[in-house]
Amino acid sequence: MTLQLERELTSDEKAVRNGRTVILGLASAAHAASAYKGGNELFAECSSLGDQFDQGICYGFIVGVTDAMLVNNVACIPKSVQVGQVRSVVINALTADPVHRDAAAVDLVADAIAKAWKCP
Repeated sequence: MTLQLERELTSDEKAVRNGRTVILGLASAAHAASAYKGGNELFAECSSLGDQFDQGICYGFIVGVTDAMLVNNVACIPKSVQVGQVRSVVINALTADPVHRDAAAVDLVADAIAKAWKCP
């Protein structure tokens, strides 16, 4: 029996592969356990202007969903877009539709981003 060896991956290729695996795993876990964080909770964290901890949670959650979407080519956000702009899009969506804020935060964030930056 002869074994065929794959070529050795470069460190960049390994990092991309590992990053995608982690992000996809987190996105899948977040979606499966969508009760983890609801839109009302995320809205409260993002709206608490004086609380830096809540703001960090807000930004971190939005960046995590955004990264997962970019890796999976679900959103096409230009490189010139700042994290604050993405946060504003999400907050505007949560503000404009309070009726559905009880949905999973991951779904609400993904929907807001996908609507704002559609892929061609």
